Amino acid sequence: MLNEPMIEIEIDEPEILGIASLVVEEEEAFDVNLADCMNEGDLGKVADELMGLVDADIASRKDWVEMFVR
Repeated sequence: MLNEPMIEIEIDEPEILGIASLVVEEEEAFDVNLADCMNEGDLGKVADELMGLVDADIASRKDWVEMFVR
């Protein structure tokens, strides 16, 4: 596996993924934490989206939780 040629992946329009930039060095391990390679702005966008989804999930269960507590 170490002697296999490097695979290069190019994303033509990274903004479609909502990521302005993601730089992973060739020598990085396969299991590198991609958050360490993202800029602060992109990390903030991901965090905001994730928190919005968590809040929506909690809100969608509100009626069930209130019924369960009663």
